[in-house]
Amino acid sequence: MPRIIFHIKAQTKGNIRGLYFDDYKNYLLTANYDDGVLALIDMQKPGKERYSNIIANFEGKKKVRCCVWSTYRTELYTGTEDGVITFWDAKDVNPLCNLIYY
Repeated sequence: MPRIIFHIKAQTKGNIRGLYFDDYKNYLLTANYDDGVLALIDMQKPGKERYSNIIANFEGKKKVRCCVWSTYRTELYTGTEDGVITFWDAKDVNPLCNLIYY
C-alpha cells in the first residue's frame, strides 16, 4: 500500500487536469482546471522529495486541459478548453504570447 511521504499545497482546491514531470531537472508542473493556477515544483533528487518546494505559481486561464515544460527554453505551455495556447516565461512568471487554435 502506498504511503504519503509529504504534502505540498501547490493550489487551492480544484481538479488537476495537467501534470508534467521533467526528469532532467526534477521539476513537476501541475495545472488546475478550475482556477487556471499552474505550479512549478522542484521535486529535488530521488530520496530527497520531502525537501520539495514551489518555485513559481502562474495565474493562467481557467479550464487548463494540458501543460508542457521545456527544460532548455525555461518555458511552459498550456492549452485551455477554449482553444487558447499560452507560452510562459518561467523566469519572470509572465505569459509571452497567446495563440488561438481553431
